[in-house]
Amino acid sequence: RHRAAIVIQTQYRYYKVITYTNRIKGPVLRMQRCWRALKASLQLVRENTAAVTIQHNYRSMVTKRRNRALFRAVMRLQSIFRMRIHQRWMRQLNEKAKLIQKHFRGHLVRASLQGEGVDIVRRYKTVLRELAQERRNNKETFPFNLYLIRKSYTQCQYKHAVEEHRDNVVDTKRMKARQKMMKLEQYKLHAISKEETES
Repeated sequence: RHRAAIVIQTQYRYYKVITYTNRIKGPVLRMQRCWRALKASLQLVRENTAAVTIQHNYRSMVTKRRNRALFRAVMRLQSIFRMRIHQRWMRQLNEKAKLIQKHFRGHLVRASLQGEGVDIVRRYKTVLRELAQERRNNKETFPFNLYLIRKSYTQCQYKHAVEEHRDNVVDTKRMKARQKMMKLEQYKLHAISKEETES
């Protein structure tokens, strides 16, 4: 009986300690479980955020690289396009400059052939014909070298005379154009002053 009481008491004490321990440990274990779950979920959120950031950075790097290549290609195309436009423009300018030069040279030739210019050309042709005739008639006394020298001298005289005549004609035309411009300016000034006095 005494032994049975000891066994019962032992079992009772064991039960009391277990229930006391469970009563104390239960909330602690629950708190630890919740804390571990929270810690794991926070770690998962951090990892997800890091993965999203890495993916975003990688995608932006790939996009920037693609955009840079596209930008270079567009710049190259624009440069080629502008170069072609510039070349076409330069070609047109060159053609227009040639046309202007052609007309100006024609104007100079016509100016050199005005008035005395025709007489200078006739005199030059007459002198050259006479020189050639003299050479044909006197081949022994009039050597070819002397003929070339006299012909070159005559050509130089002709060119100088024509240029001088042309410059005189062009200067005269310029003076007339300036006088016309001055008259036009005076007319405009007179018209403006007349309007101001009327108003």
